[in-house]
Amino acid sequence: MDTDDLKRKFAANVRRYRKARQITQADLAAMAETDDRYIQNIEAGERMPGVIIAYRIAKALGVTVEELFC
Repeated sequence: MDTDDLKRKFAANVRRYRKARQITQADLAAMAETDDRYIQNIEAGERMPGVIIAYRIAKALGVTVEELFC
């Protein structure tokens, strides 16, 4: 799996878990202590967060970081 595939998988999973929990991008950003534009870029597959932000996103969504990459 190359980095583009990894970005797409992470993006799809963040979006899927967020929507399943009926959380807006702005709410997720606030919960993960980041900017809503950053969450938009992640879900669009344009950005890949660092370890700390990935952990915060996972925690906000109630999943493990590993689940966001699988």
